[in-house]
Amino acid sequence: MIMSRINSWLLGRLPSRRFSFALSLSDKGLVVTNQQGEQQIAWEDICEIVATRSEQWIGNSIVLLVRLDDGRTMTVPEGDSAWHDLTMKLSEHLAGAKRYEEWALQSAFSDDVPRVEVFRR
Repeated sequence: MIMSRINSWLLGRLPSRRFSFALSLSDKGLVVTNQQGEQQIAWEDICEIVATRSEQWIGNSIVLLVRLDDGRTMTVPEGDSAWHDLTMKLSEHLAGAKRYEEWALQSAFSDDVPRVEVFRR
């Protein structure tokens, strides 16, 4: 319960430091498009993915925190247009990644488990 509140507090403060981007997928990895242009992130550059909840005004939503080898972290909310493709293809492209069915319900409904490790290299 306390960790959930800490995570929510932290997540509530992070968006103001980030700029918006559009995310899409390719066989080679993630494609991030922002004001500076397009950037390719290879599947091999992803070192950790954690699913957690973010409290909203009404209810909660699930977000994926994607940590890259260079230390950067991306937040992908479940409302993102790439969410479905990303969650369905993680285990296909990242050896050892949990399938969506293995982590989604636990992340969405468990107060005891505020963070679920989806993938770690």
